[in-house]
Amino acid sequence: MRVVKLAKRQLLAGFFIVALIVMYRSVEPASSIQAIQPISTEIAQVPMAQVPVKKSPLIEPVLNATAAYVTDEVSGAVLYSKNANTYYAPASTTKLMMALVARKVFQPGSVLTVQLADPVEGSKVGLRNGEQYSIETLLEAALIQSANDAAITIARADPAGEEAFVAKMNLTAKQLGLKDTHFSNPNGYDSPDHYSTARDLSILTRETLKDSFVRKTVGTSQLILADITDKRHFIVNTTNQLLAIDPRIHGVKTGTTEEAGEVLVTLVETEGHSLLFVVLGSHSRYTDTQTLIDWITTNYRWYAAEELVQKAALE
Repeated sequence: MRVVKLAKRQLLAGFFIVALIVMYRSVEPASSIQAIQPISTEIAQVPMAQVPVKKSPLIEPVLNATAAYVTDEVSGAVLYSKNANTYYAPASTTKLMMALVARKVFQPGSVLTVQLADPVEGSKVGLRNGEQYSIETLLEAALIQSANDAAITIARADPAGEEAFVAKMNLTAKQLGLKDTHFSNPNGYDSPDHYSTARDLSILTRETLKDSFVRKTVGTSQLILADITDKRHFIVNTTNQLLAIDPRIHGVKTGTTEEAGEVLVTLVETEGHSLLFVVLGSHSRYTDTQTLIDWITTNYRWYAAEELVQKAALE
């Protein structure tokens, strides 16, 4: 009896290994730069997860963006890659790391006081010195409307100060394996030592979206926010135009600066699958993202592990 049970376990393990091998061998390069491959080993811990396999020979999509990266959120498989490891200014997608660190630094419901010594450039909601807001409200302002004053307020509220907060952002980047990323501020202002890559931003986004509060926030189009006295109210509107026109879009973050051009990180849920799209250095980020969505849905289909085993047996 023990021999039979052991044989069954070995057979099942063999099936799963074959499935993974077929996954990697069945999918040819999604671009001339990088073949499909996992960005983590989490797929091995999800035996029922589906993995993407190409349908037909892949013809390169025409993009305006100078860098782009598309991954399957569950398996981590890379579906498309263009200049994925080239340094670019990340602009306000920086706020994804800011949010990830803030959720670790501050307890839920923490009250932060606005301390803005200098005028804030770029997108903002008009926070006033001395006002107090919950950490959740400030994160909603920073992530939905890309408010720089909210991001700076969060960083300056760190018990050790803004510089220490940014240092924690860089430490977290190292812990996540973001070897081509460095931050010099919490909101995304252009700076020589403030950079990332399409690949690193994809990994960062995947990690940040594990937080249910952040995941819900980055997919919100509009929200009414208030200070802790409930006397000061303001409306925040998403900076992501795709949220209003495409029901498949569920976030995540825009970014625009002179050096970065147009940046967009997008969570797309289509045909039961969650995909992460990163577009950098674009002049038409929304068109580029929609082009990539159409290209992925046309060229890939998803198989469960047992289907891949059957597919391998037939071939």
